[in-house]
Amino acid sequence: MKRYINPRIYHIFLVLILMLFINSCGSGKVWISPEERLSNSKIAIVGFDMRDAKTDTKLVAVSNQISEGLAIYFLNCGFNVIERSKIDLILQEMKLQTTGILSQDEAIKLGKIANVKYIVHGNGNVRVLGSSPFVHTFTLKMTNVENGKVVLVNNWTGSGKSLGTVIEDIGNGIVDNFKQK
Repeated sequence: MKRYINPRIYHIFLVLILMLFINSCGSGKVWISPEERLSNSKIAIVGFDMRDAKTDTKLVAVSNQISEGLAIYFLNCGFNVIERSKIDLILQEMKLQTTGILSQDEAIKLGKIANVKYIVHGNGNVRVLGSSPFVHTFTLKMTNVENGKVVLVNNWTGSGKSLGTVIEDIGNGIVDNFKQK
């Protein structure tokens, strides 16, 4: 006896599969300055301006998780990463908001005070479902504090991947690109 699938159920099933596929996709693009010698340099990951996509509220905990999560990837690339707590002390000295750097110029000032060659900063949009953040867009930049030149850019867009997955995607993209350089 043959069983047939109701066309309506078939279409619902197809739409669900398509939605799962779209939600699992994310893509990142990494650009690294070809003339800059980056490895073995001292860097500071100064934070990210991560915001809730609906309310535009700053998400400090998400920013901190990204900063801590990406540190290991920069260490794997041969950078000397300054401890986040030391950066926070400098931020307090500069009397900036501890929720993030306000501008690239202020980030460069912070890098000079911290005696690092590069600062890593950026921004992104997140949707929080329950207590879990899902990243939709993320931009990371590495800036030379001596001349203000952006030497690395990583743009990531997706339709809502978990924070840990996005950190891993971005980190692996950075490591892969440094290996090619």
